[in-house]
Amino acid sequence: MEIDLTTKATELAEATDRPAADVLLELNTLVNEGFSYVGAVARWKSNNKIQLGAGRMEWVARLIGTEPPRTVSFDDRETMVMNYHWIVPDQETGEMTFKSSSIWGEQRIEDLADSVNVGRVYRFKAAIRQDGSLTRVSPPEQVDDSLIPEIDEVEPLPIEKLPDALGTNELIRGVIGRIINIGSEPVAFEISDMSVAPPVTVWYGGQYSKIPYDRVLEISTNHEGDEVCAYGYISQSSSDIRMNAVNIVKVR
Repeated sequence: MEIDLTTKATELAEATDRPAADVLLELNTLVNEGFSYVGAVARWKSNNKIQLGAGRMEWVARLIGTEPPRTVSFDDRETMVMNYHWIVPDQETGEMTFKSSSIWGEQRIEDLADSVNVGRVYRFKAAIRQDGSLTRVSPPEQVDDSLIPEIDEVEPLPIEKLPDALGTNELIRGVIGRIINIGSEPVAFEISDMSVAPPVTVWYGGQYSKIPYDRVLEISTNHEGDEVCAYGYISQSSSDIRMNAVNIVKVR
């Protein structure tokens, strides 16, 4: 079987939402290791099974947060990746749920950043990875905002249930009981709802923030007693349940 490796790299790059040059380099590396062209493609697909996902389907989703681009090591090389977070209707029940997508490559990141804004609703096609995240996201088309609820209109997870959500992204809603500073810089809130559960520490600033700096400055203007919705990654340190926030929105 004859294979044009450059053409195949372009096809695989589109299927995994990655730069074609990166895919071609990885295929050539496998060939140099002794794989045939067919074997290199097969091995590459096994290495990237999660990213390949299933077929594309149409989604309508509200963009609720973007993480700053970061450099990651991928097959012993560095590349840029940026995560997006969406409110989407469940394909079976129609209930609102949350999904993330990753954009790979500096040029793709720049192209998408110029075409979307946090808070707006978009229609696009995407596939689902085995971990539930979206991949192969087509260029989004902005549509009527009323098609998807605002973040503060979605049912939050009660704070007392956060121990069951460790290792996932979740939405919570509550009142700021205390602001945490490092030096003079506010970097986190303690948020409580009306249950007897202890407050959850929601981190949004500092060195490891998942929130763009301009949003961090805006979030820092919130005060103790303000009601907010917070969405982000749930983890535990000692006995403290915490969130590394992707976005925080004041309830008005």
